[in-house]
Amino acid sequence: KLPVPAGSAQGAHDVLVRPAGVRLVAAADGLACTVTGRTFRGTHVAVHLRPDDAGAPRLEAACTLREAPDVGDSVGVVFDAGDVVVLG
Repeated sequence: KLPVPAGSAQGAHDVLVRPAGVRLVAAADGLACTVTGRTFRGTHVAVHLRPDDAGAPRLEAACTLREAPDVGDSVGVVFDAGDVVVLG
């Protein structure tokens, strides 16, 4: 279940979350994920994530090089409602 902007349709929907809207937190404080890769993009690091929930799609988060976790680390992710777009 994700936070969505006020006025969005409720129920099961496809959503879009830009990598900048995916925030990394402690594994116990969000959707538990494993870091599967890191890619330096010049202004930030793209952190590739595999949720521990097998039915959840893979995610990408953007963060600074200093904040980027290592491959294999367990992290949590949270989403800001303003960064979630409900499709259809």
